[in-house]
Amino acid sequence: MVLLYLNYLPGAPAYKRRLDGICRFAKSRGWGVAAVDRKRLRWRDDAQMARDAAEIVRQVAPLGAIVECYGVAITMRPEVFSDVPAVFVDPPIGAPWRRCAAMRCDEAAVASAAFRELSAGSPDLFAAASSQSRTCVWANERVAAFRKCCREAGARCLVFPHADIVTDGERMDAFRRWAASLPRGCAVFAVNDIDARVVAESLRSAGRSFPRDFTIVGADSADTAPANPEDAISSLKIDFEISGYLAAKRIADILAARNARSRKGPARSGPFAAKGTVVFPPLFVMRRESTRGRGARLGFVMRAMDAIRREACDGLTVARLVERLDMPRRTFDLRFREAMGHSALEEILDVRMQRAFDLLARPQVPIGAIAAFCGFGCDYELAKLFRARTGITMRQWRKNRK
Repeated sequence: MVLLYLNYLPGAPAYKRRLDGICRFAKSRGWGVAAVDRKRLRWRDDAQMARDAAEIVRQVAPLGAIVECYGVAITMRPEVFSDVPAVFVDPPIGAPWRRCAAMRCDEAAVASAAFRELSAGSPDLFAAASSQSRTCVWANERVAAFRKCCREAGARCLVFPHADIVTDGERMDAFRRWAASLPRGCAVFAVNDIDARVVAESLRSAGRSFPRDFTIVGADSADTAPANPEDAISSLKIDFEISGYLAAKRIADILAARNARSRKGPARSGPFAAKGTVVFPPLFVMRRESTRGRGARLGFVMRAMDAIRREACDGLTVARLVERLDMPRRTFDLRFREAMGHSALEEILDVRMQRAFDLLARPQVPIGAIAAFCGFGCDYELAKLFRARTGITMRQWRKNRK
């Protein structure tokens, strides 16, 4: 019994995280996972790609398929999967996918969180930076939502114009020129981390630096930071792992529903047997140098904060953090508390609890799976902390939200 993950892009952190989530759910059911590299599909030819995908489905005979759509770059139609349950990740907005099971990131929530982060310094001007093609749905949604935030706040927002640009090379050259021309004091939202790096490099080539001359935040956080903390760009962390987990769970739910129907009568088959979109929001802003503003800062405290934001939910401890910084524990504890007003352990627990509340608010995520996703050693550890902070159990909290 195998789940098929189609159009996997090796080396891309987002897809690796999604695969981790798929594998986590599959392991709980005793299923295997077959991840098929995008290179095995001749995706520039729709007809040939459909034949390639159909052949892969025939060979693997999966329980279900999770299909990366890459916006409109991959237009694999639901009919390819026949009666194999399929969940499409970021499918095109079109009739063939309208009644299919789908997963989407909440792009409006991404833009709103970016606007809140960039507004901290009360900038006079904002910019929405996207080098993606004009047909890239998720990027356009992020830009439109960010412009709406600016408009509602009465702020001006600059946007890179895509008109009359034909090739990818021409578009990137024009994007770099546009980025380098942004005025001082501009607060920039880049639709992903790649564009954020391009904007930052372009502005630096024009003699600007962050956070003195501009602030910038990207999105999708690849969970990696440059060796030099001064080059680190703040980023909205998107929970790709939980999206993979929920996509795999959706397959299980479709199979369970089909089995229940088959006991009552003839089972309905075909790609349109399940419909509806699961939307997942960003987790939090990984704050780095690019949005810290002005003022004196203790370097090791800022590095510690970066590590906590990145790794608290992966099991990071204060002892491991102090060892990495190579300094006395007592000195670290004292200076961290002076700088932040609370201990490093409290910061770690705050990040974990932030994620726990986020997952708890999603009824699709089993309560028993939350502790592992948040970096707690066991379910009891999270349950005890949750009750101490809220006075109720996680199950009661979720019930009260309905």
